[in-house]
Amino acid sequence: MRAVVVLLLIIGAVGAYFVLGGESGTSDQRLPGEYPVVSQDATSSKERAAQKQSERPEVSKTGPYPSLVAEEKQYLFGRMEIDEEGEHRFEIRNEGEAVLELSTGKSTCQCTKFELESRRVEPGESTWLTVRWKAKTRDNSFRHGGDVYTNDPENEALLFTVEGAVDAPVEMLPLKIWDVGAVYADRPGIMSAGLGSRIYDDFTIESIAYESEFVEVNAVPMTADVLKDNNYLTGYELKIRVAPEIPSGRFSADVTVNVSCAKIPLVATIQAVKRGTIQVLPAPGTIFAPDEMMVRLGHFRASAGRSVKLQLIVNEKGMEEPFQITSVNAEPSFVQATLEPISEPANDVGRYWLHLKIDAGKPRVSYNSDSPARIEIETNHPTDSQIVLAMEMSSS
Repeated sequence: MRAVVVLLLIIGAVGAYFVLGGESGTSDQRLPGEYPVVSQDATSSKERAAQKQSERPEVSKTGPYPSLVAEEKQYLFGRMEIDEEGEHRFEIRNEGEAVLELSTGKSTCQCTKFELESRRVEPGESTWLTVRWKAKTRDNSFRHGGDVYTNDPENEALLFTVEGAVDAPVEMLPLKIWDVGAVYADRPGIMSAGLGSRIYDDFTIESIAYESEFVEVNAVPMTADVLKDNNYLTGYELKIRVAPEIPSGRFSADVTVNVSCAKIPLVATIQAVKRGTIQVLPAPGTIFAPDEMMVRLGHFRASAGRSVKLQLIVNEKGMEEPFQITSVNAEPSFVQATLEPISEPANDVGRYWLHLKIDAGKPRVSYNSDSPARIEIETNHPTDSQIVLAMEMSSS
């Protein structure tokens, strides 16, 4: 029994020797080819530098003392473009009798960065704090900065800021959509839009291009009152005219404006609705928005198809033959359009049902108000030959 106890004591001692790392008593003994053990507290040089930078200097409790003097702590940059980079240097002087120690705190925004030229400033000397910023969004009251910490008991922390307005190089009003409203057979559609800049006081319009022969856009300088009301330095009024010769129904055309202060063209869509010799009205069971010339067919099963109807009131004065459809151009192409007289023309006015139909078994479709289906219906009317409709619909 005693021999067994002795043997167990020997085995335990040998195990403890290897666990503790042999005679040296350290656990860092490694076999050849093993990776070194990295301490959990080890940090990279960048991390140590960032940690050191964020450390606040210990404030002097007994003299001699440093004395920080910064005559400028707020910089007003005025106005600048979105994504434009700004930079400003603040001078920091030490007018005390001891070394001035400095460190930077966190900035109020990731768009703002700080850099100290020196973290130790001898008495009678100075250093520079460089602030860089870049705003990604429009901000009429941009104000960002951060603290500089010191060992000066009179100025333990000083806030340095840069302030101003961040804006687009040029503003277009209305934005994207220029709605002329109603156009009649005897009267064009007219409206005004504007281009203005709160940054540049001398920008010019280099070109205006429009894709339709029925559109005309002319630019004239904004009046002093309009410039003042919008805080613009320079601006132009755009006078838009849509000719009465546009087809009946919904009309749209893009306008592209190139200006000297913008890197990319400005694009707007002119919209109008033609009202005149052919009037399109809703019919029972059909949802129709006259101002948009939009027919809403709703959701239906593709295997069943869909049909709706609208009412047409047509001024047929001067027509030598009955009013009729001559051609149809639709997207999707399988939308059909047919006419059915409601009554005989009276006092040169004809009334018709306009049937829109999608046969059963056609492919599934999905069109919404932002991207509607479209149908262009050509007729034999001598002055108002075309009807253009937009359509919302989906099938499954």
